[in-house]
Amino acid sequence: MSLAVAMLAATLLCGACGKHPAADGESVASGTAASDTQAVAHSPDLKRANLMRTVFPAWEDTQKGDRRIVDVEVPNRDDHGRLTKTLGESRFDVSPREVVRLDDTHAVMLTEGVEVTDAGERDDSYASGAWLGAYFFVRQGSGWVLDKRIDGVDYGGVAGSYGESRVVRLSPSEFGLVLTSGGCWQGYCGSWASVYGISRGEVRSLVDTLRVAADNLGATEDCEPLLKNAAAPASGAATPPAQPAQPVSDVRDEAPDTPQCFNVVGKLEIAQGKEAPGDLRIAFTGAETVGKGKAVRDVDDVAVYRLKNGRYALSEGSNPVPAF
Repeated sequence: MSLAVAMLAATLLCGACGKHPAADGESVASGTAASDTQAVAHSPDLKRANLMRTVFPAWEDTQKGDRRIVDVEVPNRDDHGRLTKTLGESRFDVSPREVVRLDDTHAVMLTEGVEVTDAGERDDSYASGAWLGAYFFVRQGSGWVLDKRIDGVDYGGVAGSYGESRVVRLSPSEFGLVLTSGGCWQGYCGSWASVYGISRGEVRSLVDTLRVAADNLGATEDCEPLLKNAAAPASGAATPPAQPAQPVSDVRDEAPDTPQCFNVVGKLEIAQGKEAPGDLRIAFTGAETVGKGKAVRDVDDVAVYRLKNGRYALSEGSNPVPAF
């Protein structure tokens, strides 16, 4: 398989990895007050099943999934997969993913919704993603009342899932949700991360489709043994030294040229800031070929992303993951 074909396949499939209609720093999607959509109900606690039934009274977490199907309104997508500002009716197989207690009286439940066909079958083909939903609750008396809902915050991921999720603390007043998804296409594998800031009644996009890992070990028989022996490059060639970090003023978040062989993995961490989210840091390890020969470089790079106009932008170092 040619690299051009792999790149095209990855581009088409990664179209689901996360598109945002909102301007930088704004909420990803507008929400609806709970009182506008249903009678006020409450959950006695923050257990996921109880919160889900507060939002969707008929919802049940069954193995078959037919009781998880609900009717929602989410942003329409244009011909390029980007979210628009108009809403359309849809049917989801929805499940809870995270519950975050924002403070003593506020909480949010984050869900994963997969579109279903008229026959109730999940649309989880490899090129299909999933919807991120956010439901905000306020503590009133002895229970938690739904205060605001955003059925379709964003759409992304692969094969009917928006990927792995984890919650981090960004600042004293804001939490962060990190979604990491990816897959393999004819021997080319990659993963991308999206980060959202979550506070009372708001979800905002901080960065989307950030490259965190890639390899092409399955695309050719030569790459795996070549990179496995990175400490002793072929033909006795010396391993080129790692490139130094670029000055802040010269850093550009551009993908490097795709090497002949590559296997790069990044570990993403976000520091908690005092008033605003702290730096997002990715430490990369692995190996890649350099130049037109079979010389191998050990990857030991660090990329630091810093908030600029409400979005994370590369500020120090470089991201060595190819954007195939």
